[in-house]
Amino acid sequence: MNCSYLYSLITFIVIFATGSYYTYLQITAERSELKRSMGDISNAQPSNIERRLRHSLSTTYILLVTASKLAPSGFSAGYPTAMDGGNAEMAV
Repeated sequence: MNCSYLYSLITFIVIFATGSYYTYLQITAERSELKRSMGDISNAQPSNIERRLRHSLSTTYILLVTASKLAPSGFSAGYPTAMDGGNAEMAV
């Protein structure tokens, strides 16, 4: 067997193995990044929904207080008012 042929074969195998390992590392890093991104998205969505719900409830409470202040005295239309702390029973 020729020595230059052996060196060429060993060089080819080393370069091929190095390239394969580098490709494997890149694919693994990409999958890890994708999992992390999906985790971030799944964690962000509930907090976004919670923030919107909290804002909606705050707005509803402000509307209730404003309506209670503008309504004639003693008028609640069967709904609890902010004046009585929201403790009045609902009229059915």
